[in-house]
Amino acid sequence: MTSEQWPTADEVRSFHQDGFVKISGVFPAEQAELLRGALAAERTAYNAGDRDDDPRYTFARTKSVQVISNLWRIREEFADLSVHRRLGSIAGRLGGMDRIRVYHDSMLYKDTANPPVPWHQDEYFALLDKVVTAWVALSPVSREDGAVVYARGSHQEGLLDVRGMSDSDVTQHLRAKGHAFRCPDMAAGDVLFHAGTVFHRSDRNVTGVPRYAFTAFFFEDGKRLRPQPFGTELVDLVYFPGRAVGDIADSPFNPVVFGRGNP
Repeated sequence: MTSEQWPTADEVRSFHQDGFVKISGVFPAEQAELLRGALAAERTAYNAGDRDDDPRYTFARTKSVQVISNLWRIREEFADLSVHRRLGSIAGRLGGMDRIRVYHDSMLYKDTANPPVPWHQDEYFALLDKVVTAWVALSPVSREDGAVVYARGSHQEGLLDVRGMSDSDVTQHLRAKGHAFRCPDMAAGDVLFHAGTVFHRSDRNVTGVPRYAFTAFFFEDGKRLRPQPFGTELVDLVYFPGRAVGDIADSPFNPVVFGRGNP
């Protein structure tokens, strides 16, 4: 299948019902290997200090996973935005959106030293609503590698204020609401798409083999930046240079990658 044929009607139904859907084979295995190599090379350069004071860098951190964002501004393997266009076209059709912009992309690196990622909703930290996230497996991924675990259907309840709640508290809340937990196994090139309000987490990587994944976040063109919910810090303004809360989210860092009739 091609990006013009994705998603199927069943995949759209699953996305809206469950808050997530896995689409297999979005990228061929050889392209996934190429992209994984690009992420590994970028991580090496960053950790060696080669990127210190590099103006192309938007955001990077090491916590539950190592994150380097806006790779399309740094690595030639992503610079033409063809990866983002393929993902954005699927995200737009899943979300029923006519014209899609990039919020940001990220490398997610996890090895045995990284702790589990707790339950969270992407829009809890976001300056926009109705965000669709694409999570690309660049090698085979299972729960033992730290694959994504979803609380099925939790997106239907909107954002939850988790201030003062532990990860165990959130687990109990989700179970009490009857949300089954699902962790899809993935082959290299498979992609998970999920809604910005679905709860998800990942376990520790216990395999001894580093796990690389690529994520991209998309939103509908024309939206205005909002305050981040629950008074969280406005960290994400870094992804919208020259824009403030209330402005249209159309900075140079947010290119259009999909429009209906232009797959």
